[in-house]
Amino acid sequence: MKNCPPASKFKTVWFGLIGAIALAASSALADTMTADVVPVGYTLNLYENSSTSLTYTYNGLATFTINNTGIDTWTLSVATGNCTFFLPQTTDWIEPEDPLEVNRVTSTSTTSLSIISDAALLTYYGGAITLVADGTPVPWGTDGGVPLSIRFNDLAAQNEANNGVADTGSTLVLLALPWVGLVSLRRFRIPRLA
Repeated sequence: MKNCPPASKFKTVWFGLIGAIALAASSALADTMTADVVPVGYTLNLYENSSTSLTYTYNGLATFTINNTGIDTWTLSVATGNCTFFLPQTTDWIEPEDPLEVNRVTSTSTTSLSIISDAALLTYYGGAITLVADGTPVPWGTDGGVPLSIRFNDLAAQNEANNGVADTGSTLVLLALPWVGLVSLRRFRIPRLA
């Protein structure tokens, strides 16, 4: 009478467990990876922190001022750098928490922008509109002859949605992992003597 299962069953269990761990790790890694596009030239990064806070970073020559004109509305103007020119256009960045709302940036002149957050996707203000995902850089003009892109980053999405940390598929995989191990080990019960 055998009290130990054959070695091949142990190999199957270990390879199964290693495979489950590798799947969980790759799922967690895939949830954190994004395609980060780096535009040529300068990039004006706009960061919406809340419905009343918009900040920016810029790797070009000009400086800008941002004025909050109401809840979810701002104006951005060139403070220094006479050679910054915004093209006449409108771009809608899709809200991360609601695909029917957008963060809309519109040129109001060659040196100023109007920014509206949480605007309805179906509203139209005229002119050409580009619809892109949150965080996507869009060519917008020039600064001293160098191409300038704008990227809108909605950091306020989590506050607006009032959810804690977003749950991802990797959490479910990690919760299922112990069950896979228990089910696999259950196959190797020690037979009882009659």
